[in-house]
Amino acid sequence: MNRSIIFIISIYLAGCLMDKKIIPERYKGLITQNEYDIVINHSTNFIKRHGEIDSIEDGVIYVKLNGNDPEQIHELSLDNLIRYCNQEEDVLKWKEIIESHFTKFITQENIDRNDFDTSAMVYKVDFQETFTTLVFDFPGTFETIDRETIGLWKIPIDTLFEIAQNNINKQEIEISEAKENINEIIYTFFSGDYSSSYVRDITKNADFAIGEYGAFICIPTRGSSFISPIKNKESIKVLGKLQSLTKKFFDEDPGSISPNIYWYYNNKFLKLETTDSKINIPGQLKKMMN
Repeated sequence: MNRSIIFIISIYLAGCLMDKKIIPERYKGLITQNEYDIVINHSTNFIKRHGEIDSIEDGVIYVKLNGNDPEQIHELSLDNLIRYCNQEEDVLKWKEIIESHFTKFITQENIDRNDFDTSAMVYKVDFQETFTTLVFDFPGTFETIDRETIGLWKIPIDTLFEIAQNNINKQEIEISEAKENINEIIYTFFSGDYSSSYVRDITKNADFAIGEYGAFICIPTRGSSFISPIKNKESIKVLGKLQSLTKKFFDEDPGSISPNIYWYYNNKFLKLETTDSKINIPGQLKKMMN
């Protein structure tokens, strides 16, 4: 795989800010106030050995980790951890669960994307050489959802992807049109982190960018995507511009995903192969346009 983690699919967890000593509303029914205090106590004792705690608010511990940018504050959510603890009746074992949970986060903080263990990940392959992963979307950070967590929820994975995509579809995306001529059009989709996830649902979010023979689509980063409708043979001429545009964003912008160009047709994304930097048109597309 070129890049292990691709665009972010978000599942939102609601919650209002509350005093750090009071159990958040969303945890009630899972644990008691006293049990919440135990989680906070074990969590802070462990985290203090690896960094400086800035604050604790609404089930999130804000911390500056040792060895990282001293100005960077990480947001460590307790949502998954609370559910793990809830599954263990023996409170005396919670300390081990808590320390194991945060150890995984701290050791993964600087892991290369290609080093992720896909056996624990919940993902789909929509675009070749990429993964579509489910994550929690917390303020300022994403947290990957693993299979163990899914098992606690007892919700089908396909249903979770539908929920996630529906949440993505509500995001504000800046959409513009760049038009060379009637046959060479590039639609740009920009946002902070959601553009590539947004165009995954192209038929619902960008049906205007689909031509008679489908569309060329690029997802260089999480926050940038490009689509060009394929109307006829002349539409092929846009590929050179798409290729250079995609490479520029992939190389220079944060959150890189893929430098590839894909052909969308009949609800499938097919990667366009290249030979010596020359883009090869799929045989099926050639036949359709002849």
